[in-house]
Amino acid sequence: MKTSIATVSISGDRRGKLAAIAAAGFDGAEIFENDFLAFDGSPAAVGREHESPVASLRRIMVETAGRT
Repeated sequence: MKTSIATVSISGDRRGKLAAIAAAGFDGAEIFENDFLAFDGSPAAVGREHESPVASLRRIMVETAGRT
């Protein structure tokens, strides 16, 4: 069974949240729109930014305005 958690469930900035999720052993993370509000880039840029710190995450789901 694979596990994931939404970034809205954790406090802190986006980078810290994803690092904590990876360190806790989750397989994936759902990044919600509020995590992009302070970021001047695309969802793809967020994925590239987090390739290193969250290499253990198998899946990152992006939630924006009701779309996945």
